[in-house]
Amino acid sequence: MGDSLRMSIVLPIIESLKNAKSYHKAIDLINKEVRKMENVDNVCSLLELLAHCYCGTFNDTDYDSLNKPQIEPELKHALECSITKITKEIEAEKLARGLMWKRHFIPSILSGDKTGRFIKYNILSKEVTVLLRDIAFANGVSLSKDRSFVIVAETGTCKILRYWLQGPKAGLVETFTDLPGYPDNIRRNSKGEFWVGLHAKKTPLADWLLRNTWVGNTLLKIPLRFVQRLHALFVGGHHGIIVKLSEEGQVVEVLEDTQGKQVREFCENQTNHEKMEHKCGRPLGLRFNEKTGELFIADAYLGLLVVGPNGGLASRVVTEVEGVPLGFTNGLDIDQSTGVVYFTSSSTNYPRRKYMSLILSNDKTGRLLKYNPHTKQVTKLLDNLTFPNGVSLSKDGKFLLLIETTTCKLLSHWLENSSKGGTTEVLAELPCYPDNINRNSKGEYWVGVYSKRSKVLKWLLSFPWIGQTIVKLPFNAVELAKVFVRLRAIGLAVKMDENGNVVQVLEDTSGKLKFVSEVVEKDGNLWFGSVILPFASLYKNYDAQS
Repeated sequence: MGDSLRMSIVLPIIESLKNAKSYHKAIDLINKEVRKMENVDNVCSLLELLAHCYCGTFNDTDYDSLNKPQIEPELKHALECSITKITKEIEAEKLARGLMWKRHFIPSILSGDKTGRFIKYNILSKEVTVLLRDIAFANGVSLSKDRSFVIVAETGTCKILRYWLQGPKAGLVETFTDLPGYPDNIRRNSKGEFWVGLHAKKTPLADWLLRNTWVGNTLLKIPLRFVQRLHALFVGGHHGIIVKLSEEGQVVEVLEDTQGKQVREFCENQTNHEKMEHKCGRPLGLRFNEKTGELFIADAYLGLLVVGPNGGLASRVVTEVEGVPLGFTNGLDIDQSTGVVYFTSSSTNYPRRKYMSLILSNDKTGRLLKYNPHTKQVTKLLDNLTFPNGVSLSKDGKFLLLIETTTCKLLSHWLENSSKGGTTEVLAELPCYPDNINRNSKGEYWVGVYSKRSKVLKWLLSFPWIGQTIVKLPFNAVELAKVFVRLRAIGLAVKMDENGNVVQVLEDTSGKLKFVSEVVEKDGNLWFGSVILPFASLYKNYDAQS
């Protein structure tokens, strides 16, 4: 205890104790005074000091070097009991005050408190283990369907965390997804998807306060009632929002009770689409069913979607096959005679944003799939593919041409209505990384090329363990590899026949067109799409000039 404490508390108590006529009155007086103090250590020190001073001489100038006389047994016992009782009561009162304070949502967020923990209890061994610490307002928790990971709501940061229980990442924690509001409880459905309740939306003010915790801690000094009145301004009121997440953390569905006005607001107001694509979706393959007018969409994150002939919102058609999520949905084509949709799932391990990791790791979880809109049945035609990308049906409808980006190969897969039904062949291997493939009216195929194939990357891919090591490195070596690939970017389109022979190569030597992902021949013109560039390019009257 410092001098200020001694002068303001100890000396008045000593004077009062001198006039006390019994030990009980002395103890009551001590109890009354020490309850004003919140520091338990100071309370114990004070009581101990008083016990010595009560039967001896107090030196106001140097109480730390007191001559400690023998304490009378009755007084000593009474003071010891008082210390124990008061210490427990004060600790209980402090805990109760803390719990009451933490029940208030806003103060918990404002303070930036990170004392939350994620805990495991073994009912057999009675063992309790802390798996995660330093969580900002730990909230709901849910186990994945395959029991390989657990997700935890971190309300203070508007994030869902994923803690791996099994597999190569066991013991690691990562951000599962960021949400536009404060997550509360989480529940998993029978398909392995997660429903998350949002307490409220996050406002721009809240976002600013989360980045400047000193402001929040300053506001906490304001009377509690005033702080609670900040609730509506801070969280934008209550909107009754629930979000459905896939097993990979993509936002599959958002439901809100504001007459549909704000369902798509979060995504529509985004300017950095590449950063937010895992939440808002990224359409890749697009095809119309010419008979029904329906538009089928292969969305990298949301799966296979369809928009009706009258427009409106897209509906999800396929999100998983044989219990395995689509993951990275990519290219598609439609058999216009039957309405059957053929599409690719590039990977079940890596989303589109991590396509470079997909390539470096030599991932072989890609699939070629078939969807029958009449029976709603999904069939797996091929699996163990290495980054399957664009797909195109032959003019006679007997086989599919399929791009395998990692291997730079063009494959043909024969359908059941042909004599080679079910067989797959390698038609060509290109010196570049192909993307999509589209058939023209003559039965030829246009392939969009993302970049040239460097010798270094070719060498890396010949040793899969090297790429898999790079993907696991603590620093972002994958981004570095992505830069090298983009340095080899070109504006290239290759026309091929149905046997895989190169018919024509077009290259933009001006450097304006790069990262070509799509080439479509229509009415004598060529249209080019890029996976990176924010515009489409047109080569007019190509047919007349070729």
